[in-house]
Amino acid sequence: DGVSYKIGGGTSKNTTAGRFKWTRTGGNWGDDPIYYDAFNKKFFAFCVDLSDTVSGGSNYTYDLAASATVFGSAKATDLALLWENAYSESLTWADAEAQAFQAVVWEIVYETASTYDLGSGNFELSGLTLGAAAKATSWISELNSGNNWTDFATLVVMYGDAQDQIFEVEGGGDNFVPLPSSALAGIAFLGLLGLVRVRRKRHL
Repeated sequence: DGVSYKIGGGTSKNTTAGRFKWTRTGGNWGDDPIYYDAFNKKFFAFCVDLSDTVSGGSNYTYDLAASATVFGSAKATDLALLWENAYSESLTWADAEAQAFQAVVWEIVYETASTYDLGSGNFELSGLTLGAAAKATSWISELNSGNNWTDFATLVVMYGDAQDQIFEVEGGGDNFVPLPSSALAGIAFLGLLGLVRVRRKRHL
């Protein structure tokens, strides 16, 4: 579904929020994604880069890095908490929840304040459906309160010339330890990906 966003108080731009379906076509990954279709090497990912795009049916080559290396420890921890406690790998996960999840991922990645709020701060987003807005608000409240979420997913960032995205790998999520930026050289792998577009994304 279409949403509008601002970063740093800039001009409002339009995009589409949801999750992507990817097909791994090769490369040395180190840690495999959690596949929803292991035979065909298909997995889900979410955008963490509103400045770039990807196109359905195209092939891309990405480098991979731990989320803490890309976003820093605090943001990586919140992404790991969100993913483990709010995300569903189900193919039938509701569109409203996928839209809400993408919105909160963007809020974590782009926000500079100490608390999250889609309506204010460095990152602002509007246009969520009522169901998606309610779900996003509940997840943000949980992140801000820090009361009930304790388990962590293990996340990896695909970064390169095309839109950067984040996905989950098998790993010791409960033992999540943010990696220092110096670890980048040891965890960067080359992966080849073919994108199957779930919904059309448009950046203006």
